Amino acid sequence: MKLDTFVKSVITVAALALILVRQNIPGIVLDNIDFVVFLVGVFPWLPSIVRSAKLPGGFEFEFLELKKNQNEQGMKIKDLLVETQDRQQKEINLLRTLLVSSSIPAYGVQHLRNLSSTEPVIYHPSKSLKADLERLLQSGLIERVPGKGIRTIMRSGGDIQEHFSITKFGKDILFALEKINKERSSLEEGDMG
Repeated sequence: MKLDTFVKSVITVAALALILVRQNIPGIVLDNIDFVVFLVGVFPWLPSIVRSAKLPGGFEFEFLELKKNQNEQGMKIKDLLVETQDRQQKEINLLRTLLVSSSIPAYGVQHLRNLSSTEPVIYHPSKSLKADLERLLQSGLIERVPGKGIRTIMRSGGDIQEHFSITKFGKDILFALEKINKERSSLEEGDMG
């Protein structure tokens, strides 16, 4: 027996027992209290028996499968919400990629390529290098290697990969930029031919 059915049965039995106890008390006849107790005992079963009930005063109830429909609608709403949030997150990521990629100068793109390379790329300290790296760090395109960073590369120079690494976002931006450049090149070749 399901818990739901058990609870309904307990309520009904308790209501009937109360009516029987009241009827066995001398001088008490069936009255409104007994009717209300009877309704309390029957009410848990109504949703599985009656589709709707119209009471005097214009009150109307619909019982059948109401809870099931609510649960189904709740699941549909949850699925739609997750789907909408996923779509919006993709759109936000695309817009962020377009915004950031359009604001990266050519030398910033070259720094990202160098950080993606498997070959060491030696840098020499300069004010422009410092500004480029600060911009890339602020954009979230690169990150410092622990214990390293702008100060260390500005002091001694060396392989940029010993001081910084490209972030996943930086890789995504670089990929998007490379794709845009390939498409642009193929369009320009098509125009010339």
